[in-house]
Amino acid sequence: MAERKPGWVNGVDARDARLVTGTSFQAETGGDSLDPLRVRQGIRWTAGDPGKVVLDAGKLKITPFQALLSNKNNPADGPYSVSLDAVKELPLGAAHPTLQRIDLVVAEIIGNEFVVNLYAGESKDPPSRPPTNNTASAIMELAEIRVRKVGEQPEFTDRRRFTAATGGILPLTRALEAPSSAQAYPGQFAYRLDSGELQVFQGGAWKRFAQPRDRDRWKPLSPANGWQVYNSQRYHGPEMLVDDQGFVQLRGLIKGSGAKDVTPTPIGTTASLALELSSWPTKEMIVPILIDGAPHRANILPNGQFWIPRPAGGYPTWVSLDGLSFPAF
Repeated sequence: MAERKPGWVNGVDARDARLVTGTSFQAETGGDSLDPLRVRQGIRWTAGDPGKVVLDAGKLKITPFQALLSNKNNPADGPYSVSLDAVKELPLGAAHPTLQRIDLVVAEIIGNEFVVNLYAGESKDPPSRPPTNNTASAIMELAEIRVRKVGEQPEFTDRRRFTAATGGILPLTRALEAPSSAQAYPGQFAYRLDSGELQVFQGGAWKRFAQPRDRDRWKPLSPANGWQVYNSQRYHGPEMLVDDQGFVQLRGLIKGSGAKDVTPTPIGTTASLALELSSWPTKEMIVPILIDGAPHRANILPNGQFWIPRPAGGYPTWVSLDGLSFPAF
């Protein structure tokens, strides 16, 4: 019958249990009516680089891992939860004197057994990938090894793929592992292990995730020591925001109206205190600004004070903060 037994009631058989397990993991598509049952097979990401294949003293070593393996040809059979609970060693065959070959390390279900196997290719020019066991009900590659001729080091290609819980952040070793546009869903998140980038599937494509920006994130600043907002009908008043990378952005125009000189800054420049910032740099910074249309310098102090020099001709008519940015870390 089409209806399967619900999870963990009395009488659940092995296939029912596998199907229940699959409901908690991210989906995959194959282009047929059984797509709702398909599960993205892959390794469960943990500390310790699970499923990593390395060469040590002439042997291949595979680190322990847990994974979900699925039968792509028969998704109604349900995915298999598998575990490698200790480092496994596999012998790497000797290199050919003049030719290369390609070997594959795979995790697979054969009969009722879960095994991690090495399939050795044929030494030839050019080399080709070896066939795997066609009786395996589920198979997942862990590594591809190009065994070069004698005297040259083997070349490893990481073939692991990872899975995650439904709605979770999916770890990806490279861009090719990302679900296709037919498999991904809007708002799905993935983390690129190779680049350290958080991505989101949006508008039919994978994009680098960035916190949405809106006008409410700009915070008004209160001019101090006689400084005022300049022409608020036409320009922004002094405002700041801290972006997602930890940089402070400033904008707006102010004017000096009866501003008084204050104690010189630590570098000896006579200046007037303009703004009190809520985020500031760890060291004093010198930034370029426009005063009455001419380039000048300003100092941003670690205590959050913003110092603007008084031009020789008197107090400025206007000072632009537009485009100023500095790291608050």
